[in-house]
Amino acid sequence: MDAFQLIQSFFSRMRCNFCSHSFTPEDIQLLRQEEGIYIVNVYCTHCDTQNGVAMVGVEASQRDHTFPDPELTDEELMRLAEYDPITEDDVLSAHQFINNLDGDWQRFIPPEMLERCKSPETESQDD
Repeated sequence: MDAFQLIQSFFSRMRCNFCSHSFTPEDIQLLRQEEGIYIVNVYCTHCDTQNGVAMVGVEASQRDHTFPDPELTDEELMRLAEYDPITEDDVLSAHQFINNLDGDWQRFIPPEMLERCKSPETESQDD
């Protein structure tokens, strides 16, 4: 399984915000790929609704080889059981945080990641 297939598999475990159907791998479309960064569109073909765009980072050590089955092992489930589940308040807090970011939100992204994401058009505009 390559990195994009793993991303599709990850999102296929989620449900549409509008109709609650699970996403299929076909619902996850690759918009752009840079070194270690995948930008994907999440679109529910069942109800024909846009659910969002996500930027997903993949570590260099994992990018160029096949991935194991993404199902969690018993050991991983036990380790994760130590943490409280994400609540609606957690999601709302994250939403408020993102909405309240000012125009300088890119300062939260590591500089080396920003550098990798620059397109040739952006670089020529910066000059």
